[in-house]
Amino acid sequence: MRIRPMLRSDLGNVADVGVQVFHNDNLFRFIYPQLDEHPEDFRRSYLLRMRERFAMPGSYSILAETEEGDQEWRGKTEIAGYAFWERDGGGRSWVGGEQWPLEELESTLLHLESEFEHRLFNRAIDLEHKRTVWRCMDFSFDKVLHGSPYVHLAVLAVSPHCQRRGIGAKLIKWGLERAQKELDGGVPVTLESSPKGYGLYRKMGFVQVARISIEGLPEADDAIAMVWEPEGKEGNWIKGGEEKAKKGECISEEHASRAAGKTVEIA
Repeated sequence: MRIRPMLRSDLGNVADVGVQVFHNDNLFRFIYPQLDEHPEDFRRSYLLRMRERFAMPGSYSILAETEEGDQEWRGKTEIAGYAFWERDGGGRSWVGGEQWPLEELESTLLHLESEFEHRLFNRAIDLEHKRTVWRCMDFSFDKVLHGSPYVHLAVLAVSPHCQRRGIGAKLIKWGLERAQKELDGGVPVTLESSPKGYGLYRKMGFVQVARISIEGLPEADDAIAMVWEPEGKEGNWIKGGEEKAKKGECISEEHASRAAGKTVEIA
């Protein structure tokens, strides 16, 4: 299994994987209630969003692809999973990174294209549901981290035939190692988890800081805001407590669902 930077030419295949991963996700079903009737509209919308994320200033996208000899090998190289990371707070430049001068313009134009597509051509989407999700998910990590720079995991997806084989953990580990090298001794990492992904993130050392309710969805589908602190800086942003994640701890989805109701104190 090889981890490498994502290329523009990968985005079509990335969208195909994303459509498979999120086809039955309750949040996506809420936003796209006519997904089954118009799957091509859902794919087009998802591809536009991935193009926008790829071009976003401060964004760094990676993917895992199969190699001959891997358990997941099916006769050709395939995308097994991908992650979109964003550098936020206190500037969006990664240490040692380069920024294309027109990134901001490209990202803005792609966002406008996406909005235009949603309003005029997308038959799968419910625009009111989309606005509800955006309003409810407007969680500020800046307040939790007191304005500190941080790295945000915006999207993590693993192909259905490659799941439960450690690929998601490898993609997360890449971001944590990168965050540890940022600035003076590392910066925290943030994400909004689904209940399904909560156990993996706890295992990787993330701590819950808030629960985010989505109007129109049951409590079981609440998003969970989580933070990881770099080694040597534990306690700078999150106070200790019984819900402090233990690296290497593996918990069941049932236990994760119960644990997700608890939140640690902010330092």
